[in-house]
Amino acid sequence: MVRRLARKLGKGERLGCGAVLFAVVWVGGWSAGTLFFDNMTLRAALNQLRAVDYPTTEGVVTVSEVAVSGSGEDTSYKPRVAFEYTVGGFKHTSEQVRYEIMGSNAKRDAQRIVDRFAVGERVPVYYNPDDPADAVLIVGLQGQDLFIAMFLTPFNLIMLGSWAVIVGGVATLFIKDKADGPVTLPIKTDGRVDRLCTDTKWAPGAAFVGLGGGSFVGVFVVGFGWGFNPPIEVMAVAWSVIGGLTLGLPVARYLRRRMGVYDLVVDRTADTLTVPAGHGNAQRRVIDLNAVLGVDSGAKKEKAPHGKTPAEFGVSLVHRDAQGDERITHLWAWDEEPTAHAVAEWLETAALGRR
Repeated sequence: MVRRLARKLGKGERLGCGAVLFAVVWVGGWSAGTLFFDNMTLRAALNQLRAVDYPTTEGVVTVSEVAVSGSGEDTSYKPRVAFEYTVGGFKHTSEQVRYEIMGSNAKRDAQRIVDRFAVGERVPVYYNPDDPADAVLIVGLQGQDLFIAMFLTPFNLIMLGSWAVIVGGVATLFIKDKADGPVTLPIKTDGRVDRLCTDTKWAPGAAFVGLGGGSFVGVFVVGFGWGFNPPIEVMAVAWSVIGGLTLGLPVARYLRRRMGVYDLVVDRTADTLTVPAGHGNAQRRVIDLNAVLGVDSGAKKEKAPHGKTPAEFGVSLVHRDAQGDERITHLWAWDEEPTAHAVAEWLETAALGRR
């Protein structure tokens, strides 16, 4: 089965059994680590929210200091706040200022919490009614919870994307190949103008880019600016920006598609072919159909070393420019060879079939 999967993955590229096994093991390890931290983060956030409704009692802070561990670049700072409180006549002591508090290499993060609790200060203690020894001083979501979620977002997207690739490859083992036959292109026409959208990428991809890219950049901006335990207001702004990118990029892409930015356009009235920007074309180009000498779809784009990147099948136009010189213009590239051939036939009919 591994050999069959190796033949199927990468749109027919032979990756080899070793590469497939390595991919599965790597993704499995990545997923295990990511899910471990996801579980820890989610559990801490739920405990923080649950603690909002805990009963309270008065406590006294007995220790409030910044604990230091490690040295040099590995130095880590963590707030150490100890407190005493009494529930039902029983005295308790605790150093759990909140659930799953995180150490940081920035002393200011720990100092910010220590400054809130001075030794000898009387403070409200939130305790678990089912286990009074389980108590905290800080409840509800804090900047730390939202920062860790932002930090883990790119890791989760990589995990999901990797499994999607593997599942897609396995699925091809149980799906029969499409029967040979003509390819139907999604051409929109009004009888005078034909339009073929060249944007065939996965639709939610723009949202993934916005969410992953925004989170990745946000970790550095917030981390360097406010530390790993930033104010909740800072994280609210950060997540608002990330949410805007996650929704805005796919909407912008949809609008560009609606505007025809990615369209190959054959205008039979003006006898022109409009080529969208991309795949070697820095900007949109308009080519006179009467100057077209031929269409070629036989050439493949060069692959990356070791064949790790699947080939793309390009369609090129042979035509004369304004000075009468013969030129070859690369129009676009598709993942499937039959699609490239169908596009070439469509353009040949539009440019040469009417002569």
